Amino acid sequence: ELWGRLDGIEVYSTSPFRYRMLRLNPFAFSEGVHLLDHMERLISVFSTAWPLYAAQPAVLRDCVLRAYIHCGWDIRNSVCIKPVKRFPTFREVLAELPDVIQESKFVGEARGTYEGALRTRLSMLTQGIIGEVLCSEHDIPNDQLFDKNVIIDLSRLGSTETLSLVMGILLIRLYEHRLLTGKSENLNHVTVLEEAHNILKKSAAGQGEDGPSVGAKAVEVLTKCIAELRFTGEGFIIADQSPGEVDVSALKNTST
Repeated sequence: ELWGRLDGIEVYSTSPFRYRMLRLNPFAFSEGVHLLDHMERLISVFSTAWPLYAAQPAVLRDCVLRAYIHCGWDIRNSVCIKPVKRFPTFREVLAELPDVIQESKFVGEARGTYEGALRTRLSMLTQGIIGEVLCSEHDIPNDQLFDKNVIIDLSRLGSTETLSLVMGILLIRLYEHRLLTGKSENLNHVTVLEEAHNILKKSAAGQGEDGPSVGAKAVEVLTKCIAELRFTGEGFIIADQSPGEVDVSALKNTST
């Protein structure tokens, strides 16, 4: 409340009654970023926020690809061939799910389990306040979010999974925005990740028969993004009341 009353500080919230409403289309990306690179980072965020198992990330990836194609995107060349450039939202991704499942080789109980789990998660992101935040085609430009003094208040998000998802989306948007500005030897901007364990979760001890879990690999990708951003003049403060819950790979990049 105090920071929101100070001049020169913009506050975005997930509540329509508090400050400016956060509008953030996860599938939008800037010129100079390749669609496929952006999509892989998104899948990493989804895998961190949600407990995705076995082939679920692959099914979700197919749905996202088809949503881009139906919005007029040439996937290989990362250009929109329609007169007006348009990005998909979670609504378009959800609409692709039945066809992806139908064309898959899943049978019996597995088919119903995969479709039910992904449909439930995607549907929740198209409804209510979170639908207003994540399904907007007119999201807030990156320079307004990351080149000014900004507070993004996510305290009103009730679900931990949704909180992790929004934090991850903001992180990859910041990553892509900074990469386009190039290297810098000066500290130009500092991002504070409060309650960082929501997105940089500590991996469970040990590995499965097939190696690290999907979630552990996703955290590794996000941690790598943070490490690479140091060369662009971006600093991070990773704040958490329970630092033991933050993945060790993230803590290695800090001075505690």
